[in-house]
Amino acid sequence: MSRFLRMRSLHIAMTGLLIGGCNLPIMNGMKTQDLVSLTQSTPISCQYQKSYVTNGKINQGNWYFLRQQNRTESRDEVARQGEIWQRDSGQHLFLTHVFFTEKAALDYTASDLKASGRLPSWDSAWSIIDPSMLEKELRLVDKATDNSGLVQETYRGKVNGINTEVQWLPGLKLPSSISHPDSSDKQSLRLVNCWPINKATIQPTTDSTLSAYRHIDYSDLGDMETDPLVQKIVALSGGHSHGASEEPHEIH
Repeated sequence: MSRFLRMRSLHIAMTGLLIGGCNLPIMNGMKTQDLVSLTQSTPISCQYQKSYVTNGKINQGNWYFLRQQNRTESRDEVARQGEIWQRDSGQHLFLTHVFFTEKAALDYTASDLKASGRLPSWDSAWSIIDPSMLEKELRLVDKATDNSGLVQETYRGKVNGINTEVQWLPGLKLPSSISHPDSSDKQSLRLVNCWPINKATIQPTTDSTLSAYRHIDYSDLGDMETDPLVQKIVALSGGHSHGASEEPHEIH
């Protein structure tokens, strides 16, 4: 199942981006033909718009997704957190949950992910949501192609009993939107733009930046419960006593 859609904190309500037969700008002057020029193998940096409700008021912020051959990174400007997924030559997955304000990183090995029930498929890490979930748990209700040739599919159904809609770009294997229309907290995520990484303003977090952060192994959390930093990052990531990330790519 999707690591996004299993999140208790992901309740997304938003509208789709494209209408069949039209050539619509997404935002910031970008045309859909710009997306058509990208491929699944193109290293990309994508900007999404995250909307959420605080004290009854709708707020917005940027949420980024950066994808390279064996590495993906999500970055939430509002929460000041990110998740970096990497795959080694043996096809093992590793997660680094980054806390930018605290300058800390929580590291999960493949064994940690498996033991904590958080080990996704690489397809899920690659595509934000697991593409196989679309047909298994949702139903294809529409497929449209705009004048530039960009194809978008619309899937609807229930995930964990919650009405869900996904606008899906099969050419990129990425969602252009995810929605839970009946959600009470009105969170939303909507694609704004994608660029080749070599032309993007938002770049992957560098090794030198990460090396300057304090790194904590997930397996050591149980022995560090009195550490103020550990207490803070656990609280920031959902209040779990053993493991900071509820699921990969949660909208914090």
